[in-house]
Amino acid sequence: MAALFCAGAVQAQTAIMPDEFGAAAEGQTYWYSENGYHYGAEQYFEDQTVIWQDRDGNCLRGSWYAAGPQMCFVYENDPEPDCWTMSRTDDGRVMIESTRLPDDPAVPPLVLELIRRTPLPIACTGPLLGV
Repeated sequence: MAALFCAGAVQAQTAIMPDEFGAAAEGQTYWYSENGYHYGAEQYFEDQTVIWQDRDGNCLRGSWYAAGPQMCFVYENDPEPDCWTMSRTDDGRVMIESTRLPDDPAVPPLVLELIRRTPLPIACTGPLLGV
């Protein structure tokens, strides 16, 4: 994974393998940000299924699997997997970086930071209300 630039300084990173990330995430909801702004939340279940909630509160069911060093997600609305690499910076932050190739090669990969972890479920609006 390429080094990430945070607050003008390069942070060294240690890779987190998908099974390690998945084991830590089971039974948890993780909240993610992009450049300091809320991006979404994901609730992880023991059977490698997830519920993703975007910043607008809409939810999708999905599942994840390990593909080498990548953690790949398939959601009910898209058969193409979204794959990510995970790492921990020297200051302890967990970063995930999209490995899906964008249609425009000039677009940089999406990099999200794990900002909160809670055992509480996400509150979905719409079809998954009450999940």
